[in-house]
Amino acid sequence: MAGKGRLPDVTRIERMLEEAGWWEAEMPADLVIDNMRDMKDIWEQTHGEWTAPEPQVEGFTRRRKCDREVADSLRARLTAQIDRVAVHERKAHQKEIRANIKKFSQQRQDNFDDKSGKGKGKCLNSLFRVVKQFEEITAAIDEKNDGSTETKPEEVSRVVRSFFEDWMQSRITAQTRWGGVTDKEAWKRMLDLDCTVLEKRYADFVREAYQEQLDGNKQRSQDQGWWDKIMIEPSTEELTELIGQLDKSSSPGMSQVGNIALKMLDEAGIGVIQKN
Repeated sequence: MAGKGRLPDVTRIERMLEEAGWWEAEMPADLVIDNMRDMKDIWEQTHGEWTAPEPQVEGFTRRRKCDREVADSLRARLTAQIDRVAVHERKAHQKEIRANIKKFSQQRQDNFDDKSGKGKGKCLNSLFRVVKQFEEITAAIDEKNDGSTETKPEEVSRVVRSFFEDWMQSRITAQTRWGGVTDKEAWKRMLDLDCTVLEKRYADFVREAYQEQLDGNKQRSQDQGWWDKIMIEPSTEELTELIGQLDKSSSPGMSQVGNIALKMLDEAGIGVIQKN
């Protein structure tokens, strides 16, 4: 109860032990605790004589020698109490979160079921707020033009899209590397690993890095029928399972529909995806 080498301030400790007790008539709901009403008495009964000189010096704090075993026992009771209260508060907080989720889910459902039709707008707004909750770019510098800061949503979208398109595009075009009259022809040559016009160093690299795997995969796809069912429409059950495996934190693609929104779809919504 006191620092190493120091005698405890008895008056202060007795007051703290008394305050630690639960003196209400009823125990807290959903929490089993030690009422600790006996801690002060135990402390008083198991300590030695006063260490203050006689007669008592004015301003001298009363002190006693501490029974180490009793002090450790009381400390353990206090620590266990703190742990129990912490667990209780954490569970209470989680219970409150679940209750709020249930409350707002029901409120959203009530809005959607509103016979007047006015609630559907509130429901959709709530859904889209969830989808957009991560990050929103509200301004962008148009470095390609005059360096001005764009704030209109359509202009911000244009600047951001242009930036990433430039950043992600190849520094050397497919036609420059693979030849071909059109870009489409160049891409076909690349996919087929047609090294006819490639420089020798590039052709050797492509054959060494990709040709063996390409030939092997072609043979395995034929033997194992990888693409036999590619044109068969997936079932609702298959789509539901796949959507369930999606990562909630992934950024949305060109559709701007995030995985969180997809996970909210019911059977009818998944059916719309299935048909498209």
